[in-house]
Amino acid sequence: MIKKKIKQIIDVLVCCIKLRMVLCFFLSYTFLYSHAQSPTDLQQVKDKIVKSINEKPLTADELSVIPGLIKDMDAEGKWSDINYKDGTASLWQPANHWRRLLLLAKACTQGNTKYKGDSFFHDKIMSGINWWLQNTPHASNYWWNAIGIPGIMGEVCLLMEKDLNPEMLTGLVNLLTVGVKPGYYDYFGKAIGQNLLWLATAHLYAGCLTNDVQVLKRVFAAAANEITITKGEGIQADYSFHQHGPQNYAYGYGKGFVQLPQNFCTWLIIPPLLSPKKKSISFLIIY
Repeated sequence: MIKKKIKQIIDVLVCCIKLRMVLCFFLSYTFLYSHAQSPTDLQQVKDKIVKSINEKPLTADELSVIPGLIKDMDAEGKWSDINYKDGTASLWQPANHWRRLLLLAKACTQGNTKYKGDSFFHDKIMSGINWWLQNTPHASNYWWNAIGIPGIMGEVCLLMEKDLNPEMLTGLVNLLTVGVKPGYYDYFGKAIGQNLLWLATAHLYAGCLTNDVQVLKRVFAAAANEITITKGEGIQADYSFHQHGPQNYAYGYGKGFVQLPQNFCTWLIIPPLLSPKKKSISFLIIY
């Protein structure tokens, strides 16, 4: 009986992965070749990303730490309790700088908080961004420089986009695209699997900030091409997931691998795509 139940669960998971793969691939290429041809389309994608970042209201616990974060940020825009010279490879302390800025940016842009429109609060966020641009800590672990920090930074930048001057924007886009090379995404060579999707997401944020439709096309094409069965790193023929060589990494990298394409599909669903693709949309609803 237990074995039968386990098999049923596995069968459902495999079915979900298959449907997600088809949906992501289909919607991505529909977008690439039949849409995303104008700044208006790009703005719709950008609006959906911003909405997804701010989708969940800040909790009472999150709101309770904000006064302390504002108080403890020094005049330069940094926090004294963060070791910005940390050499740790995994839990790199300077990442907390951007985690805190993201919390502050959400508070500044969500309508249900008292901080929205507060000029002092806003200036603190700008101070924190400027400090990083002027000092830019570098991690010993390339993952933080190319993936970890850009993933958080991009969200902060999109929330605060209207307040970024051209000089700030140039510096931030450079940091967002550390892993972007002509023709491929770089993670100690050509990136594949979850690392590619992370790098593509950072590139997507940069493309939205620079209003570059060609970047969006490249991002979604790269993501769609990666959602396939492979003998290398990624989804295997038995629907396990390999990363960092032939090892099953389904709940680590594999978990993220199915979450990001779901985000891409959500960001891609704009009115011109809805009517003719009802069957594909129903797949997502059922999933």
